[in-house]
Amino acid sequence: MVISIYVVYKDPNFWPNPEIFVLPFSVGPRNCLGHRFTVLEMKAMTFL
Repeated sequence: MVISIYVVYKDPNFWPNPEIFVLPFSVGPRNCLGHRFTVLEMKAMTFL
């Protein structure tokens, strides 16, 4: 069995506009989980 990721993400039955890329993470309650870690890592590297 082979599942093509490209075909799954382009299926109009699941996605209303499959040709448009919309970022799922932005400012607000769905903020990127790695953002805080990245900021702390950058701060730590600048002090070395």
